[in-house]
Amino acid sequence: MLSGIASYGPTEVIGSYALDLMTWRDIDIYIQLPDERDVATFFRIGDAIANRFEAIMMSYSNMFIRTDQDFPSGLYRGIRLLHRGQTWKVDLWGTVRENTPRKRAPSRSSGRLWQARTGWRSCESRTPYAGGAVS
Repeated sequence: MLSGIASYGPTEVIGSYALDLMTWRDIDIYIQLPDERDVATFFRIGDAIANRFEAIMMSYSNMFIRTDQDFPSGLYRGIRLLHRGQTWKVDLWGTVRENTPRKRAPSRSSGRLWQARTGWRSCESRTPYAGGAVS
């Protein structure tokens, strides 16, 4: 999927997948569009995804003009895909370079907050996702 999206412009996977911290099937992808409001190209990308993968659902929001949500400026497509019998959530953002968030390592404060809420110092996952990532 990533190579198909990247054929439209520079692409970056961010979030838990990029940090190798996935706890559920959720991938965040940013694509740098030639023009930040290039809706036509963004819809072509969505069309290509829907035709190549088993798209269960796709939604669209123009976060340049939709100000009722606290999200970065950009074109957004929420996607649910069926891959190897599993549902994957893909958040696709079309934006310009200066709106692309940087990968961030988990902060010590988030770890302390997790420990305070759970009482645990660490945890280990023993059931990795079967089938791997969406290709």
